[in-house]
Amino acid sequence: MTTIEAEDCWLTIQRLLQRTSDPEVLAALAAGPLQLLIADAGPRFIDQIEHEAWSNPAFCQLLTFVWDCTRTEVWAKVDAVRTVAAGGRMTPAHQE
Repeated sequence: MTTIEAEDCWLTIQRLLQRTSDPEVLAALAAGPLQLLIADAGPRFIDQIEHEAWSNPAFCQLLTFVWDCTRTEVWAKVDAVRTVAAGGRMTPAHQE
């Protein structure tokens, strides 16, 4: 994923998250574009991901549907912020 593609993906995720609360759409958004962004551009976007998770409960919830898909150091940050920002209320299926 190029830098431009990653930026477009990030903006699209944010726009879609603002426009819908449909659980099926959000699950697809998390399992598709967000997971791909984290996998391909996680090191470049981890600061933005962390900031968004702390400031946007809907985005934090979206992160709970993403599976480990990137470098250990990036995934540790994603996992920590989604767990702590969500108040430790991760769904059992997503805890390992």
